[in-house]
Amino acid sequence: MTIARWQIWVVYAVLTIIGSVTIAVRTIRHYPRFSMPVRGWRVGVLDGSRIGYVATRAIPRNHRFVDADLVRPKLPASVAVNAPNVSGRYAVKAFAKGAVVQPGDTESTPFVTAPVPRTTIVVPVPPELVNSGAIDAGTNVAIVFGKNSISATVEAIVGAKSDSAIVSVSRADALSFINRDPKATPTLLP
Repeated sequence: MTIARWQIWVVYAVLTIIGSVTIAVRTIRHYPRFSMPVRGWRVGVLDGSRIGYVATRAIPRNHRFVDADLVRPKLPASVAVNAPNVSGRYAVKAFAKGAVVQPGDTESTPFVTAPVPRTTIVVPVPPELVNSGAIDAGTNVAIVFGKNSISATVEAIVGAKSDSAIVSVSRADALSFINRDPKATPTLLP
């Protein structure tokens, strides 16, 4: 019994279709966040624009990225996922935990605007508070200097080693901070 050439091609085509459908279904089931949407449907193809390192926690706008903020997503080892070079850059928008972070989502400087009628000042911040995540953009803090204390909102962490914070305060609090006793070292408390 001999097999006709067209029968070989039919078997090959059927096996190729079965393999493709299996890969597509597995991709849709196991990697729905990274699959490609087409007209409201999920297609079993990994979407290159959605693949990238993901945030390890919720990240606020103006957050200064460090290497520990991003992790490789759970994708097959065969999928090339390049780590973006965003260390030391600032988030231009807020990111949910697990959201993909691309270099285009960052800027080299923070975008700081104090809400009216507030103004901004720069205060020192212990790096361990920044590294632990206790103080970040959007955090409400108290600035203690001498016997005085003022409340502020962190707008961004700045400095070569994350050693300062730009905070927004009322204009009266800014004046009391600027006119403080030079011996009164300011302390930032979450």
